[in-house]
Amino acid sequence: MPNLAHSIFGDDQPKILYKMLEDGFMKSSSKTKNVKLYGREKGSPYIFLRLQIGVGILATTLILDEKLLLEHSFYIHPGWTGEVDKNEKKYVGKELSSSELSKILNKFEKDSNKNGFMSQYSNEILVKNNISLKKYLLEIRIMKKRLDQSPKLAEYIKTNYPNVKLTLL
Repeated sequence: MPNLAHSIFGDDQPKILYKMLEDGFMKSSSKTKNVKLYGREKGSPYIFLRLQIGVGILATTLILDEKLLLEHSFYIHPGWTGEVDKNEKKYVGKELSSSELSKILNKFEKDSNKNGFMSQYSNEILVKNNISLKKYLLEIRIMKKRLDQSPKLAEYIKTNYPNVKLTLL
């Protein structure tokens, strides 16, 4: 079963990442000052995740343990709108077994792969509650030049997230 990924785009990636790591939680854009994500003034009430299928080199990517979905309610949504349609099924993580989650994510991966080159961006997993980075963060993938923009960031990761793999792109 693949892990999950969340990407940070824009010129201020190191600053956003540092703030997230300092807070210890991934939050929806409507709960942060970064409310203009995805073209919405009010932000989205959901955290956008995708399967870890490919490696994006333009974005800083957080790789998260898929087990977080066993503790959170979530939606699997076609496309990248950040909105939940009233007909979409809500999965309640605490009611799922690991094997049921695996089946759901394997189907999601299969459906996503139908879109070829853009498969990693074709569908999204939407989580409404904050996600603990201390508990679920496995790896940070960041361009070396982005990390060089914030010398404190590498040291902060090493000190406060010693079990998190740091991959320079």
